[in-house]
Amino acid sequence: TAAVLAEILGGRHVHALDIARPQVYRARSNLEAAGYGEVLVDCQEGSSGLPEYAPYDRILIEAGVVEPPRPLLEQLADGGRIVFPKGNGDQTLVAVTRDPDAPDGYRRVDERGPVK
Repeated sequence: TAAVLAEILGGRHVHALDIARPQVYRARSNLEAAGYGEVLVDCQEGSSGLPEYAPYDRILIEAGVVEPPRPLLEQLADGGRIVFPKGNGDQTLVAVTRDPDAPDGYRRVDERGPVK
């Protein structure tokens, strides 16, 4: 996923997180070999995001969650969007946009599913 996004956006605009250190090392190596060495790949639990690089226009969560973690929502730029698979078993793909006019600051803009 990081390589596809880097191809579209440029590597300096893509940050990836994984909790498994071997996976991070493999991702860094594969991205470097494919010409996407500028992608930042960090080893940490992803629910806190990377606030030091915020705000983000887009955040993609690839692990199923019931709701996106609040720290990730707070790292979105105004009008930014977070996409995530909602649920534990059968999941739906949900997109939420930061909207300062919404009661909680966010609004759901799309939902597709089920996805596996």
